[in-house]
Amino acid sequence: MPKLSPGHKIDSFTVKDLHGTQATIPDTNRRFTHLQFRRFAGCPICNLHLRSVIQRKADIEQAGITEIIFFHSTAAALLPYESDLGLVVIPDAERKWY
Repeated sequence: MPKLSPGHKIDSFTVKDLHGTQATIPDTNRRFTHLQFRRFAGCPICNLHLRSVIQRKADIEQAGITEIIFFHSTAAALLPYESDLGLVVIPDAERKWY
């Protein structure tokens, strides 16, 4: 897959999130979908940044943006760290989407 750049439009696809729910990317119900690609479950830098995103969650949603976060981790490894974010978190231990 070629490297994508900001503003690049991708074809829609579905993937299971951390809780087993189907997520459609990009989110067709919102104006923008912001994809984040993160390291591993428990990464202190990633978790610090995600907590700052959570603080602005209402502003982000009001702007019509859906945050979708891919982690290079299994669902089991992510659950203790990311299950309460209230954002779409995708376990991607095999780096299929990287």
